[in-house]
Parts: sequence; C-alpha cells; structure tokens
Amino acid sequence: MNSDGKWCTEFTRSGVITAFSNDIALHSRFNPVQEAKRVAASIPEDSAIVVLGGFGLGYVAEALLNAAPNRPLIIAEADESIPKRAAAVRDIGPLINNPQVQFVLGKDVKNIGSYLTGGPVGSKISLIIWRPSERGNPNWYGSLRQTVKSIQNRREINARTLERFGRLWVRNIIANAPILPKALPLLSWEGKLRSIPALIVAGGPSTEIVLPELGDISKSHLIIVVDTAVSAVSRVGVRPDIIAAVDPQYWNTRHLDWCTEGLDDCPILAEAATHPAVFRALSGRPLLSRTKFPLGTLLEDAAGIQGELRSGGSVATAAWELARLLGCRPLSIAGLDLGFPDGRTHFSGSFSQERPHLYSKRTLPAEQSFFRSLYDASAYYAKSYRDESLLTNLRMDVYASWFAESISTQTLDRIPQTVGDSGRRIRGMTTVGIPELKKLPNVRGKIDAILAELLDTPINSACASNIQEVIRGVSEELDELLLLAKKGMKFAAEAEQLIADGQNPNPQLAAMGDIDEHLLAMKGRELVSFLIQPIILELSSSGASGKPLENSRRLYSEIAKSASYHRCHLNSTSHDIAAKNKAGQLTVR
Repeated sequence: MNSDGKWCTEFTRSGVITAFSNDIALHSRFNPVQEAKRVAASIPEDSAIVVLGGFGLGYVAEALLNAAPNRPLIIAEADESIPKRAAAVRDIGPLINNPQVQFVLGKDVKNIGSYLTGGPVGSKISLIIWRPSERGNPNWYGSLRQTVKSIQNRREINARTLERFGRLWVRNIIANAPILPKALPLLSWEGKLRSIPALIVAGGPSTEIVLPELGDISKSHLIIVVDTAVSAVSRVGVRPDIIAAVDPQYWNTRHLDWCTEGLDDCPILAEAATHPAVFRALSGRPLLSRTKFPLGTLLEDAAGIQGELRSGGSVATAAWELARLLGCRPLSIAGLDLGFPDGRTHFSGSFSQERPHLYSKRTLPAEQSFFRSLYDASAYYAKSYRDESLLTNLRMDVYASWFAESISTQTLDRIPQTVGDSGRRIRGMTTVGIPELKKLPNVRGKIDAILAELLDTPINSACASNIQEVIRGVSEELDELLLLAKKGMKFAAEAEQLIADGQNPNPQLAAMGDIDEHLLAMKGRELVSFLIQPIILELSSSGASGKPLENSRRLYSEIAKSASYHRCHLNSTSHDIAAKNKAGQLTVR
C-alpha cells in the first residue's frame, strides 16, 4: 500500500490499483474494471452526452468511452487534485488527450453548461454520480446534480418549443429580412452606459408599485421596458429608452396595441425571429441580438449584424442581458415576480389580464382562463422575498434558474435588485425600495446624449443587395435539396418493395448512399435540418433502429417538406427587399 496523508492506493485481487480518499474506497477492492463496465452498460444508448460526477482513478470514464467512443463525456470532479493523483499511479493520458472528454474541476462546476450543448435538440444527458466521490463532498455533487437537471429540463423545453414554433421562427426570420439593413450594431453599444443605473420594467403584478414613481426614477435610470409593460409605462407618461420585444408570437405583439404614440425613434431590442408585427407597430430602429437559427445567421452575416445576448428564452432575460452589456450599474428590475402574487399573472389593465374578458363566453368564462394560467404548468408553492408561500410553476423555474445562474457567473460590483418583495426569491438577487431608487443622482441628460449618438449610426447601403444575394444562393440550394429528397423517397420506396418481393435492392441502396453523401456536403442542409430536429431525435433512439428503409423514407420526406417551406417564404421576401431598396427605404439616412 502507498499512502500520502488522507490518500492511499493498493492493489486489488484482480491485480489493478484502487484508491482511498479520506478512508473512502473510490473503487471496488476486487475488480474495479468490471465494476466500471457494469456502470457504463447502464447508460441508455440514446444518450447524447454523459456527465460523470467523480473521477476516482478513471476506470468508469474509460469504460464509458469504450462503450461509445464518439459520445461526449464530461468529467466533473470536486477535488482538483484527484486527476493528478490518478495520473501518478495509472496511465490516464488517453483520457486526458481524448477530444471527446472535458474536465470540470472544483469551482468550475457552474460553467458546465457550456459543455452540455451537443446532440439533436432535446436529446438526453445522462448523469452518473459516482457514490464514493459524492460521499467525500456531498454538497458539491448535489449542486452538480441540480445544475445538470436544470440544463436537461431546458433542453427538453427547447425541443418542445422547436416542435411547436420552428416554422413560426423561420417564417418570422424571412419576413423580417427587409428590416435587417436598418439594424443597429449591438456590439458598438457594449459598455456605452457604464455605471449608469438601469431599471428594467417587466409585466408582473408588482409592476404597479413602481409606476406612480417611474417619472422621477427615469431621471436617474436608463429605462428598459419589456413589451408586456409598454402600455403601463405609456399610461403614466414615461417614454422608454429601449423597448425589449423578442417574442416570436403574434399574441405577444398585442401588448403594444394603442400605446405606440410618441415612440417613433425608440430603439427596439429584438431578434430576427421577433414577430414582424412588432416592427409594424414600432418604427424605431431594431437593436438586434444574433440568433442561433441557421437561416437567421446567414441573413445576419449578410447584413453585418454582430453581437449576441445570452438570453434565457424570455423578453425579461434579454432585457437583463442588454443592461449588462451596456455596463449599467446598479441593475434593478420591476415586475419580475416569477409567480402569481395575489393570484394574478400580470399587472391590472395589461392585455393578458383583459384578453380573457374580451373572449369570455358561457362555455369558456374568463375565470376558467385565469385558472388555467395559474395552474396548467404544474403549479406549486415557492418562497417569496417576504418568506411567504408564493404560487408559481415549473415554467417559472426555468427563468428563476437562468437568473440565478446569470448572476452567479458574473463579477458584479453591485448586487442586482428587484423592486418590492412580493415576487419569488431568486438566488443572488436582493430587494430594493422606491425611495432608494429615487435617491440616485439625475443623469437623464447624459443618458439622452449617449442614446442620441448611438441612434445616429447610418444604414449600410450595400446591406440590402447582400441579403438578396444570400437569398438567391439559399433558394438554389433548397431547390437542389428538394429534388434530392424526392429522389431519396423514391429509391427508399422501391427498395422496400423489392425486399418484400424477394428481389435485390442493392442498386437502390447504392443510389440512396450517393444521395446521402450529396446531402451531407450541401450548405443548405443546416437550414432544413433545423425544422426536422424532432424526427432526427426520434430516429436516433434505440427503438427506431429496426426499420432502416422506413426511417430513411420518413427522413427524406421531412427534408423535402422543410426545403419546400423555406423556399416558399423566401420567394416573396426577395421581391419585398428589392422594392424597398428601389424606393430608397434602405439607404443611408
């Protein structure tokens, strides 16, 4: 036995080394290799990523890699010295040098999310917490378990969202192509309002407490208003400095009804996938955060749009990230309740509160709509800042986790603040009262001067023609993809019939192989694959592996549908851009 303080090693009965840390055996005393193989065999075949919590001497990590050499493996270890100790007694060089392996050690656990992005949208992350390692540091591995679970929940939500809204996003991106030349460069805004206080106004019930004093608060704060709260802010006579409107859905744009007067030059924080009705209701220039959608990135590259906000899937998170990008301090937010204080979803008079009354009928009264809003997403009770029980739901959990993670990963000289104490408690965020906000010095003149200079950025006159050129190239690729997919469907159907008739399908299978090779080499494959992620995930599962020709035919069919959908909407947009460019609407101001 070799001993070093609280760490020691010894040979097992099978002849390999095991280790002890603080008197805890990290592996079997009999056969660590077989033990590791059993653990690796328990991982589902459809796992896109495996997270191993606890490294030990690396036996489990090696078994996981041997079982699936091309699957990403994230090794999270609380004790930063463990890999070095393991390397001293075993050759773990192949593990360390494997490109599929990433190590997250010690305090770095909060950054593990950057490694958990592979595989089809919604694909599974499998987590193994190695019990001997957990016994030595239960809090660290408990945090790891919670973090991975939160990320997996978000992946599943993203998958369901893509399945529901994928076509809407594509349609919005294409419809918004004509406004891209007018977009303001987000990167040039970075740090421009450093040390200027900012107040984000969201649409929760607690927004009401800040509205009467918002005029005074606006003298000392940059005011960023999310789309759901624009009507409330306008009613008290305050003009937002920036309106955040990143939601792709039509009904969210209805929050802007009857409240856009006087907002002509107000910049709009948005994305290419924002619903086009936003840009019809508001005439200010868009401040665009780059999108992750393939078609959006192509058009944004053509328009020269740079800068991406790490938003968490809601308008409020996008507004929060913009304030951070601008360098605003302190950072406060009103109406971020992430729950339902007094059984309400939004402030009084909001579109969300009034719509159920507008569409109320005998078979669907307003009360039933309100009840569903409160209880349909697995409602439960969490703690508010008053330490009282607050009704919330699993959907709000996603945003609460996002804000907590965002705060924990940033170096802030001032703790972020939420106005009032009726909302859900968020880790790392404190409360602030109206009097504290009003005490800050008047910097309105400085804010207005900086914004005026930023808004004076000229429009790139070459942008429209660049976008048209990209659309032409994409359209040609889509036409070819559509033709190939239809040929693939034909050959797959013929091969199925030949097999059923007892004949040789090899010519058809060879033709399908050529088509697959051609499809994978085309640039347009990323565009069409965006809309077929759900079927890719389904066909990647172990249960779908027994019907290869049927699966191929289904995949070709979905590729054809996606290519046709993109192509159909791109046709009209190219003509729209050309017409606006000719009319001088996309030229230098």
